[in-house]
Amino acid sequence: MKISDLPFWAEEYVKHICIHRPKMYKELRKSRELESVALSIQNSAKSLFDSLVSSNMAMGMSERSARTAARNHVMREYILLPSERDVPVLGEEPEEFPEEREED
Repeated sequence: MKISDLPFWAEEYVKHICIHRPKMYKELRKSRELESVALSIQNSAKSLFDSLVSSNMAMGMSERSARTAARNHVMREYILLPSERDVPVLGEEPEEFPEEREED
């Protein structure tokens, strides 16, 4: 399956990990799990997006503002994973201030 054949959120996820988490992308492709993981992300992201849009509009936001706020939230929650350089293993917290090496 080509990336462009995936639904919106799945496509955004695959494009992001391809660039920012290339090891993860290659491992998922090699194990033939990329599509299923992307489609799982799609389902969760779409469900959250729809819920947030409804909630935002119920709080008085315009549809455009509600959709923009929901999109931004979903991108942060599901799509924009930290880079492998910053967080080599997902689930680990990046060091806030890496220790400086002492010079001899």
